[in-house]
Amino acid sequence: MKVSTILAYLALGTSAASALPTEEAVADVEARANLPGLNAQQTKYANAIIAQAKKDGVGAHGCQAGIATAMVESSIIMYANNGVPESLKYPHDRVGSDHDSIGLFQQRASIYKNIKCDMEAACSAGQFFTEMKKIKGWQTMAVGTLCQKVQRSAYPDRYAKQVGLATNVCKAGGLSAKTGSCHMVRALTSPVANLFDPTSSSAMLRRTALKHLESRIQPRSVNHHTFRVFNNSTQPRRIFPNHRSSTQPRESVAAQPLNMSIPAYHESLPYIDDEPSASALASARELISAELAASAPPSPPPSIPSSFSPLMTTELERVASQTPLAPLDLARYEAPEPLPASASAAAQRLPLERALVSASYLAARNQNLTLLDRAGRNAWLLGNYHVEAELRSLEAELAATRREMDLVNAARAARQNDVKAEMQGLEETWRTRVGKVLETEVAVEELRQQIRDELRKQNRPQE
Repeated sequence: MKVSTILAYLALGTSAASALPTEEAVADVEARANLPGLNAQQTKYANAIIAQAKKDGVGAHGCQAGIATAMVESSIIMYANNGVPESLKYPHDRVGSDHDSIGLFQQRASIYKNIKCDMEAACSAGQFFTEMKKIKGWQTMAVGTLCQKVQRSAYPDRYAKQVGLATNVCKAGGLSAKTGSCHMVRALTSPVANLFDPTSSSAMLRRTALKHLESRIQPRSVNHHTFRVFNNSTQPRRIFPNHRSSTQPRESVAAQPLNMSIPAYHESLPYIDDEPSASALASARELISAELAASAPPSPPPSIPSSFSPLMTTELERVASQTPLAPLDLARYEAPEPLPASASAAAQRLPLERALVSASYLAARNQNLTLLDRAGRNAWLLGNYHVEAELRSLEAELAATRREMDLVNAARAARQNDVKAEMQGLEETWRTRVGKVLETEVAVEELRQQIRDELRKQNRPQE
């Protein structure tokens, strides 16, 4: 027991001291405060890198490149260098001796001449992101390749091994490249769709707008998913589920189930949309369950008639009746009993035939073992070689497919981030104008009330 704990017992008493947090609890709290896979010191530097990534607008992709690079170069530890005496003047955790490389990113002092910046987590991360942005197509480049493009390391394969850790760290820091998540969806060309997003920060204003404008707008349900369906014409038509306008009726998914044989794509914005609330997810699941319950599942196909051979049918019947399998007859492989000299030629024929069968079998077995001993090893090694070649081919195909997925996700993230500011501006403009409409309607109501009061005064008989 630590001295501090003993003093607590003496000063506070047993009951009060027992309420103090234990060492395990303190350690657990400290571990929870750290980023995934990092200690407290690494977490401090990683948070600085994440903050700089947000400041420079490089998104989750750039953040992952920064964290992966710092993890490979320094294990996210601040290094000074004896070869760069000025670096020893600034706060550092360890001293290295790799050429003139210093800091989290092991940036060469001969290239990055601002030593103070090199020895600061945020500033050195800014230098890294500046160089990264100079690379053409960095937004869609694989993280490991992007790190190598910036660092030009002699060991280019090390960065890709840290991408998983970097992804978790950046996600915990608020930069996440989400893929395939079920988010509430907004229409790109219709800011009015944001009116019905319950997860928006301006939900209160929108509910107020709905209350005042319910005579003009039919509220949408919680299902905000928007589909583009291509019919015979070349222009896509939008289907807003469970929504009907007062001026132009639209199709409802509940009334007319979507024909999935028609080419359709789901227009979602997982990279810039907010996470859906628990109530919104519950409502969406209820709508999905109701949609599934509306149509009965198809009947299973009829059973295929069996066409087993008589031998297979007999064996299946034996297995069904749990009858044990008859043992093999080994009598033919046993040495025959010697016959008396007085035995006839017919009596000696059967033992001789059995002996001939055994001799033929043993000769063939001996030949097979000889061939196996002579060529079996090479055949086995050759088979292993072909299997390994097939495995390498499949692994290369898997890596190429994953790279294509990363490129597609990066391109989606880039396109969505490109229009993020525009969408936020449109939403803010829409919110401002809705507020002005409400103010105008309130002023009109007040004016109408004043007119009514004035008319009552004029119509009141004079006393």
